[in-house]
Amino acid sequence: MSVDRILNVDEALGSVISEQLTVISCFLLLYDRNKQTYFDYLLMVRATSRDLSTILLGFRALSDPIRLQVLALLKTQELCVCDLCEKLDINQSKLSFHLKNLKDAQLVRSRQEGRWIYYRLNLSQFALLENYLSQYQQFTDILPAQSCNQQ
Repeated sequence: MSVDRILNVDEALGSVISEQLTVISCFLLLYDRNKQTYFDYLLMVRATSRDLSTILLGFRALSDPIRLQVLALLKTQELCVCDLCEKLDINQSKLSFHLKNLKDAQLVRSRQEGRWIYYRLNLSQFALLENYLSQYQQFTDILPAQSCNQQ
């Protein structure tokens, strides 16, 4: 089946089931080019409330230029705090603040070796953020809003 494009979004609603699972459902009217027919498609995205808060922390952590620089340095290798301070030319207390944000967002992991702490990327967390964003690729056309007067 090849779907030409999304023609209409009938309803989009989010509901919380217990406090553990959020279900966002969206009813779409799609056109199948091969069969030349329209059909309804129910898109459901499920995420636990824990996932949603982790996603929020992740994007918040990515909103700072210093934290983005830290992540760029960790792309290729694990680094200790002293190396990060030197490469970023910032003091340790400022770096510690940013590393704590990255750890809270689970974007980096740390290990201690003697008195040195080494940081590396947590790739599974980046995969979670990427998966969240990829859900928006399913929508090809965004329909204009209805006029408020038509309600």
